[in-house]
Parts: sequence; C-alpha cells; structure tokens
Amino acid sequence: RAGIPAEVVSVAEQCERCFELGVYEHDATAPWVSRGGRAVLLGDAAHAMAPFLGQGANQAIQDGYCLADRLAAARAGGLAARVMGPLQSYALLRRAPVTALQLESRLLGAMETAGGGAGTLPQFVRDAFFLANGKLGVAAQVFVKGARPWV
Repeated sequence: RAGIPAEVVSVAEQCERCFELGVYEHDATAPWVSRGGRAVLLGDAAHAMAPFLGQGANQAIQDGYCLADRLAAARAGGLAARVMGPLQSYALLRRAPVTALQLESRLLGAMETAGGGAGTLPQFVRDAFFLANGKLGVAAQVFVKGARPWV
C-alpha cells in the first residue's frame, strides 16, 4: 500500500472479483510467412510484446505500411520482387527493429515490476535504474526510438 492513494485502496478492497491478466509475448524470430509464401503475420500475431513501451499499435501500423510498400514494389517489378517475394522482404525488414523493441520492453518490464517492497534491494535497484536513465536521457531515447518509423 506504500504510496497508493487511500481512495484507490478503498475501491480495491471493495471489489468482489479480481482478475489477474498475464503479459504474453511472441517470439519475433519465429516464421512470419507461411511455408507456401501466401500468408503473412503482422502486428501482435507476428511479434506480441509486453506493454511497457506502449509500442503494440505503433509497430502494427509500421508492419502494415512496410507490407504495403513491399507489395507495391513487387507489383511495379522492383528489384526486391525479383530477388525475394514481397512477404519475405517485409519480414526481413521488420524483424530486427521489432526484436530490439521486444527486448527493451522485456527489460523495462522487469525493472518496473521489481518486487520486494519498499526499502528492499530490488526496489532500490529499480529506483536507481530509472533515476539514472532519466537523468542521462536514455529513457526518452528508448521511447522515441520505438516511435520512429523503421520502414
């Protein structure tokens, strides 16, 4: 209850039911393109990630844009269409940035949810981590990097 406003604690204590929802990720290194090359995954279906960077919708939009760009290039007969199919090209272009964001989100989530209670070593490490990253400007760069288009 440390630091939680009394009215929030009061509402929580009056709840009759509580749901614990998990945080699920999907390995971005798994195949995104079907064996026959006729179907492809985008967004959370391809690379679900923990919500700690708030990048789910942003990355799905970038996936859609990248896929549309690759399909348009294939239709126009671009070099990418001759070397590899547009679906494989999309997956190749998007995999590295999405995998990096997944790792960063996982690290941030581990730090944000470090348990142990007030005054414990995990809480001290968490608070020091966020203080140092805030002062150094690292935190802002992580969030800006995720929002920057990679396509």
